[in-house]
Amino acid sequence: MIKEFPFLWSDAPQRGYIAVIGKNKGYHFLWYAPDSGNDFGVSQSPRTSKILYIEDDFNNAQLMKRVLEADGYSVSLASNGAIGLDKANREHPDLILLDIYMAGLNGHEVARRLRQMKDTKDIPILVVSASPNAGDKRLSKEAGCNGYIAKPIAVDEISDQVAAYL
Repeated sequence: MIKEFPFLWSDAPQRGYIAVIGKNKGYHFLWYAPDSGNDFGVSQSPRTSKILYIEDDFNNAQLMKRVLEADGYSVSLASNGAIGLDKANREHPDLILLDIYMAGLNGHEVARRLRQMKDTKDIPILVVSASPNAGDKRLSKEAGCNGYIAKPIAVDEISDQVAAYL
């Protein structure tokens, strides 16, 4: 969501625009003042929700991180299941996004272990997968996952999908 609002500088009679980018839990504010010599600046509202994304594909992880951080979420990445379990225990995220097919511990096993650990058993877990297999969705639910997001992610919808579980 991008909206522009006209504004006046508080310390000078210059006109400019503020663009609000984001929704849900946080907003980025970009300002532009054509007469000030400043092209733009960025300010971000405080992030209120921490998300852990356990994903072995670097490009998928970076895309999700950029999209969610643009909406004000704090995102931590783990490149495999073992690192993800450790980070979940140490960081206590508000939500975990989890790939199914990873080397070592697969996503279903990671979800089962998260559900057995005292500090992570109540954290919502969303599977993020390209698998169209109904069996994978069933196994994800049986492992304790709360929802399923299909890859490729819809950049304009992912924040709403995530917000529904926070």
